[in-house]
Amino acid sequence: MSSQASAHRSPAEEALWAAFPRGTRVDLRDGDPSADDPSHGDRWGDERVVRAEVIAALLLGVQAPEPGRIQVVSLRGNTA
Repeated sequence: MSSQASAHRSPAEEALWAAFPRGTRVDLRDGDPSADDPSHGDRWGDERVVRAEVIAALLLGVQAPEPGRIQVVSLRGNTA
């Protein structure tokens, strides 16, 4: 991922970027079971989008894991 692209991460991407070295989950759901239903994913806004470029950068080693932790991409309630 270019440094320019990394400077323009969305809030959802920033949340994943911060969670990845710790291996924690990012939950982008809003808490309304009907609205969070994946069958309504076409109605979800950009606040749930995580670009493949961001995921690829993380999986290709752009960040080191926190000591004693395993890096994980774990997302709920998102679109790609």
